[in-house]
Amino acid sequence: MTAHPENASGGQAVAGSAEHWLLAALDAKDRDDASAQWRKGQCVLMPLGGLFSAVRLPQDLILGHHDRQWDPAVAEQVIAAAFGSGPVICDPCRISRWYALVPAATPGWHTGTDNWRAADVIPLGLGSYISVPPVDATAYDPRTEAPYWSMPLTLPGALCEPGHVDRLITTTPDRLAQEAQS
Repeated sequence: MTAHPENASGGQAVAGSAEHWLLAALDAKDRDDASAQWRKGQCVLMPLGGLFSAVRLPQDLILGHHDRQWDPAVAEQVIAAAFGSGPVICDPCRISRWYALVPAATPGWHTGTDNWRAADVIPLGLGSYISVPPVDATAYDPRTEAPYWSMPLTLPGALCEPGHVDRLITTTPDRLAQEAQS
């Protein structure tokens, strides 16, 4: 796997602090096991609703058309245009779903909006779990199709704005991709 540019230089310190922050979502007794799993390149099942939550984004929303094929490069352009540098996990095995990490305590976001429901966007919070890849898993690996950071967590606590989900839904993916290239 290749590293995202944000993690290329000085990435050890950024990755270490991001990993440490993510581990805080777990009970103290589970943190060593989680670190060991990440060192082996495995994902860790993490609870949502405490330190952070997530918004599940379907492939059709990201790629724009039902007949559009999976293309990580196009998807990353759309994600970058919609969320800026906010962290987003891609799970290619789950019909290519993306999970934007958002603050756990954003008022009202957890119920979503009518736009969200119509677009099959699902807010995930307390009582939900997400498979979190190692912080250095920042590229799609076609051999394993393992989850990876489509947009890496660059700073502890630096999450996506839930309001950007509405922008993603109401702006066509092609337009977002064009904006990202400009």
